[in-house]
Amino acid sequence: MIKNFITMAALSISTLSIGGAAVAKNLVSAEDSADFTTPNPSFDRHLSSSGPQGAISDATSPSSHNNSRVRRGAETFTYLRCYYRIATEPIRTITVVPRPGGGTSTIESTRISYAHNYEWAKNSSGDYYRIAGQWGSGQGSEVNVFMYYTNSSLNDIKNACVSTLAQLRPGKQLGKYFAANNDSSYDYEIWSNQENQNRQFDRIVSFGDSLSDTHNFYNISDWNIPQRDSWALGRFSNGKVWTEHLADNMQIPQYNFAIGTSGVSPSTLGLVKGLGEQVSAFGVAVRNNAQGYRIERTLFTIFTGANDVMTYNTPAAQIVSAHENALTSLLNQGARHIVVMKLPDVTKTPRYVNDHNTSEMRAKVSAVNSGLDDVVSRLNSQWGGQSATITLFDTYSKFNEFLRNPGAYNMTNVTSPCIQYNGDTSFDYLVSRHFCENYDNYLFWDTVHPTSRTHKLLADAVMNELNLR
Repeated sequence: MIKNFITMAALSISTLSIGGAAVAKNLVSAEDSADFTTPNPSFDRHLSSSGPQGAISDATSPSSHNNSRVRRGAETFTYLRCYYRIATEPIRTITVVPRPGGGTSTIESTRISYAHNYEWAKNSSGDYYRIAGQWGSGQGSEVNVFMYYTNSSLNDIKNACVSTLAQLRPGKQLGKYFAANNDSSYDYEIWSNQENQNRQFDRIVSFGDSLSDTHNFYNISDWNIPQRDSWALGRFSNGKVWTEHLADNMQIPQYNFAIGTSGVSPSTLGLVKGLGEQVSAFGVAVRNNAQGYRIERTLFTIFTGANDVMTYNTPAAQIVSAHENALTSLLNQGARHIVVMKLPDVTKTPRYVNDHNTSEMRAKVSAVNSGLDDVVSRLNSQWGGQSATITLFDTYSKFNEFLRNPGAYNMTNVTSPCIQYNGDTSFDYLVSRHFCENYDNYLFWDTVHPTSRTHKLLADAVMNELNLR
């Protein structure tokens, strides 16, 4: 368990303690009785041939592959978690309150929850669905790469989840799927070695902070941060983030190397990896594990630096230099298509809306964006002859567009968060909070992160910039 205090962000920051005592053991709604425990890294690799629901004592016995603990990089199989949202309609709660003079009264309220649970996928015979493949070798916990590699089709894997939920949870929609060995495993993204031959790009690989993180910080915080009722399945939003929407638009898979709270430099605690480490982790992961991978068919995205500006006080020149180093590393590895996102004006987020001492922060954002202009222009000149293209997207101008003309985007609130803080932002991402019902009309979900609809608008704009419409 992580005993240290860490700084949360990116965009936002609260000081949090992630310790064993903070781990909730009963995370399931009273309306949903399926087992849903927090992951345990000690047992994460244990595999039972009888199925993932077996007790740990059973899971550690030799399997049909004669492994009591699956060695990383060995050909094996694993099981498939199919996540669904527990309740899409408001949940009615009744609270009994004692009266000062005796007796009780009841308070009735309703609230919406983004909590998800999962079922283990089954095949057409009713047995647990198995994914043949391998756990990544050479990608230890020091790089926080939660990935399982397979030659199986992602469409087949997804359809197995859709069929399972149709049978076991009628009416529930598939939210996301992951590879896992047993109830104590973390969630692992599934890297398919199969190519999307009919698409311009084969897949998206994303680097950055919580604006792109889809599950990594959620994993390393033992499924505690961001809180599961008020944020959607490990994202720092109420639904998909921009890279996921972009992948949906392009009909290709998206793989996440971004992690919430990160910046351009390594965390002093060694838990959260900076941009350079994320790019290095990617290189090690695919070099050691991906079969037949052609890097030139991947669209890479980089969106980071907001935490450096708001929290880590990183000099603008260092932020720009880190971007250049990461871009050069990717180009040297063979990357030929990269999207770099400029920083938005973080001083216009709800966190700073009443803060009048933000001129220095705004100046740093401008300096970073100006530096990115120079870096991208220079690298495009150097690498253009090798068919490399770096697209610099003007996130700064796009968000200012949302702010200046919200009506054009059917937004009614661009200054307040949808989540209701009531003046208290301590333990920001650890506690469940009420939130507005008309969230699609809000620009911001919390004090710094956009709503999923805003992420979708951003993805659509990037799509247009890439001339992929």
